[in-house]
Amino acid sequence: MDNKISVVIPFFNAEKTLKRAIESVMSQSLSDYELILINDGTQDNSVSVAQPYTNHERVRLFNQMNQGVSAARNLGGSHARGEWLLFLDADDQLRPGFLQTLSEEITQATNYDYLIFGINRIKGKEGEISLPVDGQYFSRIPGTFVIKKSVFDHVGGYDERFRFAENTELFHRLELINAKGRNIPFVSLNYFDNPSGGSKNLKNMVNSLSLFLNLHSGTLSPHVKHLYHQIIGVNWMRFRNFSQARHHLLNAIKYKPTKMATWGRFGLACFPILAKSFYSETVKYD
Repeated sequence: MDNKISVVIPFFNAEKTLKRAIESVMSQSLSDYELILINDGTQDNSVSVAQPYTNHERVRLFNQMNQGVSAARNLGGSHARGEWLLFLDADDQLRPGFLQTLSEEITQATNYDYLIFGINRIKGKEGEISLPVDGQYFSRIPGTFVIKKSVFDHVGGYDERFRFAENTELFHRLELINAKGRNIPFVSLNYFDNPSGGSKNLKNMVNSLSLFLNLHSGTLSPHVKHLYHQIIGVNWMRFRNFSQARHHLLNAIKYKPTKMATWGRFGLACFPILAKSFYSETVKYD
């Protein structure tokens, strides 16, 4: 079966949204693609939702024990037959007509290793569209980028230890090999903000950002090091481990010593009773 694009959808306990994600691919006008579904050890009825679609010649389903989304995406990538990989989360949705636009862009992208598209962030009934702009940072969310399979394989795919910022870490390694990307002013994805999503887990955040700093300390900018140490420090205050909070906030200050807000957070970490009134142990996502 010939195809240029392999779409990979990992799922875990996604029975309420998986059909929407799959249908957003199956309803595309372009037929030159394959769809790979990865069951990451789901514990609900997601497999029952996915199974009927495997009757289509372009859809394949693979199963693994629960290992996390990075491992699931890697498994999908390893089975992909397409030249380009498009990852899509099970609670999001491709926009109509995207694969046709993608196919046309790929034809002209022979000198590029990845392409970045825009996003429609949906919270409740409201949507907010963002497009990538050259020279400005743009968050890389599955469904907003495609990458050549050969390049994905070359950098080793996703680091399966990451449960947060795994896309940022992947693109950092792409930058280290001078992979060439192109921004496309076209919205590819409806992203549904999910308060209970894995990216909102604070422990995943702390563990992954700490790993990020350890792995890439020699190649991260002072700005990023400051940002990550500050995020970790604030979360350690939420965990009520104030010595760790002070350690990371001091590291943040080292990279941006004139940032008064960070000094203020360090001061709070020195007075736990006061810090507890500023930082609760849980976070509300409005």
